[in-house]
Amino acid sequence: MAHRSSTRDRLIDRVRQPAAWLFIIALVALIAAIGLTVVGRVELASTVLAAVVLLVTAMTYRAVVPERGRLLVVRQDELELSDLIFSVSGGHEGRAIPRDYLLQLHVAVCNVGGRKVVLSNLRLVALLDPSGTPIQIPEMPGRLRAEQYVQIIRRRIETGMRVEPYSETLAGPWLLGPDDVITLRFRCRRGIDWSARWDLPSVQRLARALDREIAGARLEMTYRQGRTVVSETVEVSCKVEQQAKYRKLLTELTAGFTSMPTGLDQEIAIE
Repeated sequence: MAHRSSTRDRLIDRVRQPAAWLFIIALVALIAAIGLTVVGRVELASTVLAAVVLLVTAMTYRAVVPERGRLLVVRQDELELSDLIFSVSGGHEGRAIPRDYLLQLHVAVCNVGGRKVVLSNLRLVALLDPSGTPIQIPEMPGRLRAEQYVQIIRRRIETGMRVEPYSETLAGPWLLGPDDVITLRFRCRRGIDWSARWDLPSVQRLARALDREIAGARLEMTYRQGRTVVSETVEVSCKVEQQAKYRKLLTELTAGFTSMPTGLDQEIAIE
């Protein structure tokens, strides 16, 4: 019922938008036709009225026939989540230690058209600074594919109705009908584990990548409208936590990139 209601509302909106102009045009044409009839130009009056009828018919046809499916991608601000978190752990000789960084960007993909579409692919291709210039963080993939994350809570009689959380990720493609919305997630965890594979140049490269504020992300989307394949580039904003603090600590722990600290090894769960 909700789907039929939304489809009906969309149809009403499409008819309502040109309705005022059609009414004005029809009224002017009717007055002109009456004036032409009074002065004896009956054939011309008939032509004017016929043209108005054709215009109204064409506009009605356009409003009734569904337009092609069209996808819109937006950041889901209502989830109130941070998109990129730079984690800092405490405790080494009273100093905080920069560790992993977690990307978990959620976007809503909405079909704002009138027909079904298939979302074939959605990839994050770059993080952006406020001016829109790409930022490449070391260790982080250059292209990251979106996935649908599903979390299910189960209770089993065999286990005394104990709560058993279960989650899975779906890679798509996804079929979206008119007014359908789906939440997709980009997730990646990387970081510095302070093991032997990290040296001063690599730490400095990471720090330099974080010199500019991360403010957004560039996405590449591919979807199918029947026989037509559409590719679009979309930019969304990002909420980032502790980037400046993480960058500052990298400099402090290495004494301005002159010496590597010891005893900080800690494994990071790569995702």
